[in-house]
Amino acid sequence: MADINAALSACKDATDQLMVAGERTATAWTAPRAPGKWSPSQIVEHVARSLEESANMAAGRPSNYVRFMELRNRWERSDGASS
Repeated sequence: MADINAALSACKDATDQLMVAGERTATAWTAPRAPGKWSPSQIVEHVARSLEESANMAAGRPSNYVRFMELRNRWERSDGASS
């Protein structure tokens, strides 16, 4: 259990450092790197949501990712795109 606690503590520290770095960058944090691309804040949000949904799946809790995949598969079957 000590290993998981150390990993969680390191993750929290890294998250805190990321938040500080984001605050220091001011408008660059929310500005896309190029037209049609995501901003650094959007990338971080995407990764955070992915990690949260992965944790939900690992813990046996409902996950929006699973629901998304179910809807996607249903759409592909009805559209014939997977044939």
